Amino acid sequence: MAFNLRWFQIFYLILSTYFVGNTLGGLASLKDEIHEIQQYSAWNRRELSKGLIDELQPYDHDDKIDQYEFVVASLVILGKVSYSDMVPIMDKFRSLAGKDGFIAIEEESGLSSDDPELGEQLAESESNKSFKERLDE
Repeated sequence: MAFNLRWFQIFYLILSTYFVGNTLGGLASLKDEIHEIQQYSAWNRRELSKGLIDELQPYDHDDKIDQYEFVVASLVILGKVSYSDMVPIMDKFRSLAGKDGFIAIEEESGLSSDDPELGEQLAESESNKSFKERLDE
């Protein structure tokens, strides 16, 4: 066998191995993408029902869903966030919120919402403005 032909065979073997591996990897990722599309499609087809409301409210069943409950439950349903990831976050919120069920600025910082210094701080906060603007859209 000619010496030049050996180099061609080595190059051909390396190149073909790369393409076979790339194709198999693409097929594996395609399976994951199909699963994500099926989850999204099933979530998107759901209509408003008592079962949906019960599913979206694991703790407090007041038959009302606000946008935050809807977003968190939808992320869990779509598999973007796992329920086990959300439990410590929600436990932390409940420990900070106390009996009221919400965290107020007055409780955490000792400032009143009527305080002009607090109003200036909130007005100057660009991240606060952009977050509110995104929610209004």
